[in-house]
Amino acid sequence: MGETQRAINLLSDQRFVDLDANLHYFAEKYDAILARHDEERDTMATVRGTPFRRVAQLYDQYIHTQRDEVRGRWNGSRRSHPSRRTRLPPTEARQTHGPG
Repeated sequence: MGETQRAINLLSDQRFVDLDANLHYFAEKYDAILARHDEERDTMATVRGTPFRRVAQLYDQYIHTQRDEVRGRWNGSRRSHPSRRTRLPPTEARQTHGPG
């Protein structure tokens, strides 16, 4: 695919040109990542002491932080533009795991 066509495709996708669509898209992406991590954590619950456990915890904390930031910006953007009525639903409190 040529660069011009790639640019046309990119600019035709609302999630890349509209702030609300972009923030909503990434909030959903982060939710999906966190759901997948919850499932993986459940299946790996018996495996303790893996060398990557701390890295996985840091990644999980990072994704939580990014998801919360995106949701805050998206909902803030809604407040500044009253004609936009849809809001992201609040997320349930997730328990973060400490080091270890």
